[in-house]
Amino acid sequence: MDGKGEVPTPATCSGDFLAAIEGVLDALHAEGDIEGVALSLPGVIDAERGLVVTSGALPCNDGARASAWEERWGVPVRIDNDARCATMAELSCGNLVGVETRAVLAFGTGVGGGIVVGAASTPDATSMRGSSA
Repeated sequence: MDGKGEVPTPATCSGDFLAAIEGVLDALHAEGDIEGVALSLPGVIDAERGLVVTSGALPCNDGARASAWEERWGVPVRIDNDARCATMAELSCGNLVGVETRAVLAFGTGVGGGIVVGAASTPDATSMRGSSA
């Protein structure tokens, strides 16, 4: 795997969702060790507790915990809201670098976004002034 690709997101059961992720992990593992997994998920995500509160377009993941995936895959797993992840990526290395007041709107199976006013140039969870899922 060259680090790029697409895998359709199954909307059925969590078994299909995990099988899709594990297919990607298997391909990456064939190229070397995996040190951790970061999942950018739709819905209301409590990143600090590693909890999918509600998963929006993927209701099969409601109540899922990163700790269960850590046990299953044997590596650290971090989760966060997909729109918040997109905002943080744009802030750290995308089109919003150096911009004082910033907004990202994410349109997919749902609508989300993030707004940052006067945050540090390198974002973290505490520098996100506002986000919406």
